[in-house]
Amino acid sequence: MMEAGRYDESLEHFAELSKKDNHPQVQLAWASVYAARAGVRVRNLMGLAKALSKMPAMPKLEEQQIIPYLKSIREVWKYIPSVNEAGRKDLELALKVMPSQKPEVRIYAAVLRGIRIKSVLDKGVPPWEKARRSQACVPETIELAQWTSKVLVQINAMYEDLATALPKENQIYRRLQDDVSTSQSRIMSSQKSRSNQCLY
Repeated sequence: MMEAGRYDESLEHFAELSKKDNHPQVQLAWASVYAARAGVRVRNLMGLAKALSKMPAMPKLEEQQIIPYLKSIREVWKYIPSVNEAGRKDLELALKVMPSQKPEVRIYAAVLRGIRIKSVLDKGVPPWEKARRSQACVPETIELAQWTSKVLVQINAMYEDLATALPKENQIYRRLQDDVSTSQSRIMSSQKSRSNQCLY
């Protein structure tokens, strides 16, 4: 069914099958249908995972450094595929039904998260562009902080997948997770302390 592009039928089939047989392979096949409907067919899983791991290390950044950093990721990941908004929703659904026990599954999850992150970055950062054209007052900066925080959550989850899937590199990804969490905390702390006045 999936090969013929009958994704909705395939999704219904695996949704019903998972109620009777919750085996990880069933869940993985179910997730693969969502990914295929998003336009993602991963043929070189480890190759994409290695490309994702080339993301520039995130130091403990101050708030104003986060967006330029995220834009730099987009450059490094220029060969990572991107999907549209409907595709991003399908990837989110794929990640929800995907089992998490096996290392090869976590690699797949990391790749799907990476594609989703890249797609969000490719779409652009409207509040940031607005801030560059005019003064960024509190409503815009709050929106920007919320958007950035969601992206950082996804990056952290991707690192979690890679840390679990690649035990030899576990400590590297744990340190990266710590840096991401620190930057995220700084963003949210800055927003809480900001009064209703323009940032610039």
